[in-house]
Amino acid sequence: MVQQLFGIGDNSEGVLGLGPTLKNDWNPTPIFQTNESKKRRNQVKESPSKEINEDSITKRKKPTIRRIRNVYAGSTHSFVIADNNKLYTFGRNLWGECASPTTPQYNPQLLAFPHPLKHIACGDHFTFFVTRDNRIFCWGFNHYGQLGLGTKSNQPNPIHNNHIAFLTSDTKEPRKVTHIVCGATHTCIVMDHCDMFSFGSNQYGQLGVNSNSKDILEPRHLLSFSNDETDDHKYFIDQLVCGRYHNVVLTQSNEVWVYGHNQYGQLGLGHYDDVKFPQRLKLPTTSEVIQIAAGDYHTAILTADSKLFICGQLLDRKVHSLTEMDTFNYDISKVACGANFTYVVADSSRRLLCMGINNKGQLGIQPKDGANAENPHYIEQFQEMNQKPSGLAISNIACGSDFVMYSTFTAEYRVKRMDDLKQQLYKQNRISTGFLFDFRSIIQGTEFKLCRELLQTRYPPILKIGKSQSEDKETTANLTAGSYQLLIDYLYTDEIHHSIEKDEFNSVHLLELYLYCGAQPEHQSTRKLEALLLDELVNRVSERNVISILKKFDLYKNYEDPRGRLSAFKQHVQAYIKQIMDGNRLDQVPDFKLLDMTTLHDILLRGGQYKLIEKRDPKVSSELHESLSTYFSDMVKLKSSNLSGNVKFHLDAEGQHTLRAHKSIVAARCPKLRDILDNHFRKNSDHAVHIHHLLQDDEMIKLMPEFFHFLYTGEFTITQTNAITLTRIWDIFNMPTRHIVYDRCQSMAVNTLDVTNVLPLFQSLQEEYLANLQRDANQSTNVSTRRSTSNSTILQKECRKLCLENWKELHETYGASMLQYLHPEVYFSINAKFLNVSIE
Repeated sequence: MVQQLFGIGDNSEGVLGLGPTLKNDWNPTPIFQTNESKKRRNQVKESPSKEINEDSITKRKKPTIRRIRNVYAGSTHSFVIADNNKLYTFGRNLWGECASPTTPQYNPQLLAFPHPLKHIACGDHFTFFVTRDNRIFCWGFNHYGQLGLGTKSNQPNPIHNNHIAFLTSDTKEPRKVTHIVCGATHTCIVMDHCDMFSFGSNQYGQLGVNSNSKDILEPRHLLSFSNDETDDHKYFIDQLVCGRYHNVVLTQSNEVWVYGHNQYGQLGLGHYDDVKFPQRLKLPTTSEVIQIAAGDYHTAILTADSKLFICGQLLDRKVHSLTEMDTFNYDISKVACGANFTYVVADSSRRLLCMGINNKGQLGIQPKDGANAENPHYIEQFQEMNQKPSGLAISNIACGSDFVMYSTFTAEYRVKRMDDLKQQLYKQNRISTGFLFDFRSIIQGTEFKLCRELLQTRYPPILKIGKSQSEDKETTANLTAGSYQLLIDYLYTDEIHHSIEKDEFNSVHLLELYLYCGAQPEHQSTRKLEALLLDELVNRVSERNVISILKKFDLYKNYEDPRGRLSAFKQHVQAYIKQIMDGNRLDQVPDFKLLDMTTLHDILLRGGQYKLIEKRDPKVSSELHESLSTYFSDMVKLKSSNLSGNVKFHLDAEGQHTLRAHKSIVAARCPKLRDILDNHFRKNSDHAVHIHHLLQDDEMIKLMPEFFHFLYTGEFTITQTNAITLTRIWDIFNMPTRHIVYDRCQSMAVNTLDVTNVLPLFQSLQEEYLANLQRDANQSTNVSTRRSTSNSTILQKECRKLCLENWKELHETYGASMLQYLHPEVYFSINAKFLNVSIE
């Protein structure tokens, strides 16, 4: 799966990481992408390894990126967290905020940080890192004490903030940093969702503390939102954001509190006076608030019913109360604010809308007079990219002063592969395993075992040919067994299968089938067959066989020819012979002496009036045949029929969830189901087959109808929500690992892995994972073995890595039940790695 990071807007001094020459970019431009097989547009700049200090950051060479985990933006610098805790930075870097010497970082720089990161916060030229063990590092501009170090000295290198470390260890139980956000010159931190501390500039009351000091250099506790020291009510903080000099807080009880700078009405309180202590904001709706965001001088609030409210600076207007914006009735999932503009992610993360100032092209519009937008509009370039079969969706978005970055992923991948289905049905039809078929036809003593409903859907007249199981006599038909097999193969595969050598015409099957179809009432399923047969016939006529072909028409003189199929091809053959005669080459044609005088006279008299059927260009012919095909629609019709299927699969023990299917189709497509059906019908005659023991949870049961639809049609839409479940189903039912569906599922699953789903997925991959462990232990060098497991190796490694990174959290969540998911050997292997010991 390709993930990309796009940038729009100001790129002066490398703010977007797009190099030193581009100043403003109003087109969404890739900063880098995670597809390893393609060369990235901007290679990450190489630089020699150089240690900055003992604790933190080292420059490295070009990285390998598979996943963008998060994106963070300050006013003019940015950070990106990728997989393996890899870290990238770029931007203006005036005060070393990019953790490097104070020179612009025009291209993404790869940094190595020794601790797994949980969060990053960026202000105006300063940065905070929060690690998973709640250690906080900070550096950059510190003129107002915004680093909380107790001084106003700038900090060029990352340093562990001991003042904040004291806050996390000041109780018997370790405390967690749940929020950290930065304004232009101040910082706010929340411990355990309830205790807020702030430091830095307090010029407009943005720290919310009872102090007359202009700047506060160390963390100061915000006692209560109500500014009442006797109020012991705890306000559990769900979200916290900073504007330039103001703050907005959303509590878990759906209350919004605001304080700080209010010159433009950005607090939404109905006036323009600064507020030094938190005040509760009166919301214009009773709907739940799902997100808050803040720009320099405006505030945005998004509610669960997809309403967007904004107050503060709107272009050249000041709005001191929350105002609802027109978002075209789209379902909105995210909102992000830059200095004087706002972005909205809508339509299941598939659409971008924006509004505000466009002086640097940050709205995706060429910056010029009148290019600002007071109301939301689409990013047209993003919508154009999203029209492709594999649509893009937004995973993360971050806004700086005059730029925006958003990471995308392939939201869904629509697979439609009929080739595998056709080949598998063809092979199975040739094997003709008895229990898989429910209809038998006999032609010239040859028995054909068939899937009745499939052939009846494709071509109803087929069941009138031959003898069925319920009949005593063989039905006569104008088809030989060879021609009948040709027709059956076509109905199963949508292709002609035959053994006629290209330069020979030693079989009547093609011509016989062509004339048989022409004698039947026209049917949409055989239109392509007739076109294929005619192409084959015309392409195989040559001087070597043209006389023998003409003589074979005597065999079909009693055929009905209501649509002129026989006469049309016969005229082509006669015109071909007339062309040879005109060139005085008839005596060079084999068997020319077999032509009697009546036939020669007829060719001389009428042959010149007939037209040759032109041979089609293979590419044009292929497109024509595809346009005539009804194979996909026939398979959809077969699967969707209310009574379709001769087997009922039980998906749960209670029998509440069942699926009907045709045993011949699912057996051809799925090795596991073939084994199950084979075992069932050797012992039972009933058509109820239980597979609930294979389905581990409700998610797998819910996805089984789509999986069976794929078995019939080769079609599947892989999304972020079903990729992991489909991967598990694919493994459990022994589907081929060298398949585009499995590859796409693997890629999407990697992007959706988290602590909530990693154990069930890892459980389905363990058999192969254990085999890999054993292979590594034996130091096997068998190339074919490695290749057979390579398709799922990446996902296995991602599962193991995620388990290792969150081993403690997984233990706290699952406890002893972890062994229900993990094989003991896998469990102890990861645990040993976590404890940094080896097991003999």
